[in-house]
Amino acid sequence: MGNKQTVTLEPKTTPKGLNIMLKIINLTKVVKLLGDRPYVGEISDRLIRLVVKHGLGYLPFLEKQEVTPTGYKEKFEFCKKLCGVSIIRSGESMENALRACCKGIKIGRVFIHRDGDNGKQLIYEKLPNDISERHVLLLDPVFATGNSANQAIELLIKKGVPESSIIFLNLISAPEGIQCVCNRFPSLKIVTSEIDAKLNEEFRVIPGLGEFGDSYFGTDDYFVPIE
Repeated sequence: MGNKQTVTLEPKTTPKGLNIMLKIINLTKVVKLLGDRPYVGEISDRLIRLVVKHGLGYLPFLEKQEVTPTGYKEKFEFCKKLCGVSIIRSGESMENALRACCKGIKIGRVFIHRDGDNGKQLIYEKLPNDISERHVLLLDPVFATGNSANQAIELLIKKGVPESSIIFLNLISAPEGIQCVCNRFPSLKIVTSEIDAKLNEEFRVIPGLGEFGDSYFGTDDYFVPIE
């Protein structure tokens, strides 16, 4: 591998589809607490729900008025055609928060196998039959190189989902991944809680959250199995 170039997102080069929650609420301390692994599940669930709620704000909605005993009241209805798609395995950690915010929502899954640093291989996909008619919330907590996201987005577009109907939700992002995906899919919306410094030589986000899936589901060496 050659020397890897560090990408910095300046205000003039920030993609228009990128939405950082830090502009609205300071989540830096909450994000860094995820490194305290005994609390990773509890803290990340809270943060994931905030990210999901923020992402829902970018969906189209209808403004209506209903008559109440005290007069007229404005009412907003989100689009009814909505689904989630998680990128296995870390993406599954975001499903509960999505279900809590959207009762009865359909959730599909894609499994993309990592193969070195040269793209991914689609191993498994299970998506709603009518996904082409839906807005899609794509779920993956750690957004690193963007290779998995690119393949998942390409799959959704092949299934008939308009690029502008996809909202990619994640907790931590790397500048390299953001540039890679946004350059390829300029109409895509990305909602993240924080952009970290860079990727290291192993293409991991620095400082990042480590192996988020293992920490969240309790399958890394830190957790002692119950006998």
